[in-house]
Amino acid sequence: MLKIQILEDHPDESARIKETCLRVMKKLGENDCKISTYQTRKALEANLLQPSFENVYILDIALLGNSEGGLEASRTVRQHDSYASIIFLTVHDEFLPTTYKYQVEALDFIDKRENTMESDFYRDFRRVIEKANENDDDNKSFLIHNNDGNFRIPVKEILFFTSNPLNSHQSILQTKTEQMHVNENLKGVENLLDSRSDDIFFKVHRSYVINLLQVAHITGNWKFLQLKGSNEKIRISRDKINDLRKRLKLLEIDPFN
Repeated sequence: MLKIQILEDHPDESARIKETCLRVMKKLGENDCKISTYQTRKALEANLLQPSFENVYILDIALLGNSEGGLEASRTVRQHDSYASIIFLTVHDEFLPTTYKYQVEALDFIDKRENTMESDFYRDFRRVIEKANENDDDNKSFLIHNNDGNFRIPVKEILFFTSNPLNSHQSILQTKTEQMHVNENLKGVENLLDSRSDDIFFKVHRSYVINLLQVAHITGNWKFLQLKGSNEKIRISRDKINDLRKRLKLLEIDPFN
């Protein structure tokens, strides 16, 4: 389900954009979508979505006299969500699409004065849906549930799951860019991961389930491991060492190279 966030400071224009989005989603056969509108950058940033390939942010570049308000909002969005698609709207010719695409990896740059908004949205939303579906493959992503909803996280972004010391009914997912709560304790997460066919997750300690593909180094004579892009040292339980050796060998991962 696509979740579309619209930042536009003019109410009439905001309503027009929302109606256009609804028409396009209906044409795409995606009636189950969520569209929210905001008139200020502050309001949008207070309602950022959990990171997902299904998120779309449509941002008017010029906001309430700030000619780069939408761009400033896009930086905040991108820092929070590396998976979302960003579409810029403008009526100013001097804003160069390549500038914004380079800075925040925008999906598109649409001139509001043109009569092609509907066809532009159709093209862009179809691309977003295709990207989301690609990452919907069970072996490419992992579905998590928390109090904010359901989210698919790309497996390649997952570092580890760990126990939540403040809530025994939850665990914590650490990705390369953020930390998220999961409405399953670590045992529940482990059971879900065991049903996968790729066999790349492994419980190295009673408090940690790691993504084996992210193993960077093992130190202290198999006492600790470190994952790619993380400074955290994770203890390896003694009774897990032999199985860990075998699993890493099968995946052709050398943690001492």
